Amino acid sequence: MNSGVKVKELVVVSVYSKGRAPHNVVIVEEGTEVTVYTGCVIAPEAVGLHVGISEFYVMQKAGLRFIMVHNWNRAAHVRPRTGVLVGEGGDYIEYYARLAAVKTPQMSPSIWLGDTAKAHITCILLCLRDAEIDVGGDSAAAELATRAIATDKAVVTMRALVEARAPAKGHVECSGLLMSPYANVETIPQLAARHHDAVLTHEASIGKLAEDEINYLQAKGFTYDEAVSLLVRGFITTDIHRYLPEQARRYIEQIEKLIVEKAL
Repeated sequence: MNSGVKVKELVVVSVYSKGRAPHNVVIVEEGTEVTVYTGCVIAPEAVGLHVGISEFYVMQKAGLRFIMVHNWNRAAHVRPRTGVLVGEGGDYIEYYARLAAVKTPQMSPSIWLGDTAKAHITCILLCLRDAEIDVGGDSAAAELATRAIATDKAVVTMRALVEARAPAKGHVECSGLLMSPYANVETIPQLAARHHDAVLTHEASIGKLAEDEINYLQAKGFTYDEAVSLLVRGFITTDIHRYLPEQARRYIEQIEKLIVEKAL
């Protein structure tokens, strides 16, 4: 991206058949702001292996908003690897959503932040059927939020590490919503302070929808299905919206609506 460009938007869509290993490199020059939309799909009948590598370089006082939507099939094995380097005063905002059944996804992005740089990462996972999902990430003092909806016999492991080597703040949030008595969710939040002025926090939760909340909404005139839909929508909605331009917010609202429909 050329230096000084503001709110430039790029759309990238990849279609895979069988094994693919794309290597994407995005460089955001100093003072530039860019929003990148990406999506990956695979043919319903294909047995696929995706081992994509992505590199993001956000220079000083630059900003990157990265929105990724994965829509795989039940036979796909997914191994994306992502590295992000953010220069002094830069910021990196990522929204990742997985909308369909997938056999075994594993991902662990790494983010390195320079002085006064910021990062906010939200990961929304719809875990269907018998998928075995292992997601994580490590970052130098950022906000990491992962929300997983586990249905059917899905097995989900959510890992997150925030490490501070300078005066910085960081927060990890891992939340799992059990939509089936056969689903399994595990959270592994980690904090590492390498500097005495670091302030790091984490929270983790796993549970099912509360019956009293469903009953309350029904008492207000909603049907059972409408009440469940509202609660699931509330579960996957995060504060990432405030970091994004208007068009990106509208796009994510459509994604959230689709996730709820598929989860139910």
